[in-house]
Amino acid sequence: GFVREGYLASHYKEGMTEVVFGLFPEGPIEVSKEMLIRPLQIGDDSSVEAIALAYLPRFYDEIDTRFVTNMIAAHRQAEGSYATKHKFIFVAEASSRIVGFVTGTPKRGGSVKLFPALGSSPSVEKALLTHAADYFQRAGKRKVYTFVPSTETIRLRMCLELGFKTEEILLEPYKPGVNEVGLGKLLV
Repeated sequence: GFVREGYLASHYKEGMTEVVFGLFPEGPIEVSKEMLIRPLQIGDDSSVEAIALAYLPRFYDEIDTRFVTNMIAAHRQAEGSYATKHKFIFVAEASSRIVGFVTGTPKRGGSVKLFPALGSSPSVEKALLTHAADYFQRAGKRKVYTFVPSTETIRLRMCLELGFKTEEILLEPYKPGVNEVGLGKLLV
């Protein structure tokens, strides 16, 4: 059950790399079966904005209404070159209410960045990441990856349960005092 969580290069002694392993003993996270996951539609914007602005500013600077508006606009534009940064946004709907969303941004080399992936509970986020990975696998993509603040242990655990592997730790890339864990999952 232990998984590799990272490497500490020359952390305790010059020239010595430590491999870090971890285990979450709490067990698996359940996923609700009463949830619909679908592409973003007209009318979903305010719900996506509320979810994004409730979470992202705690861990990322320069997150505001304009950030969300641009993300949604990139979803609605036609797919084009990598320079256009087209995005796919999927929303989770339960009881006729948007309870989460995930954004997928295709990158060069057949990978897709899944970020942000936010929901009202870990089971919603797990369902969204699973749906997005399946969607992009069917679309012929080879890899998905995401970023999670290092203090968000429930989200990290969820990604590891879904088969993501820790690939990097970025020190304060988006906000002072907040480190990011980069996690990837091969689809082929």
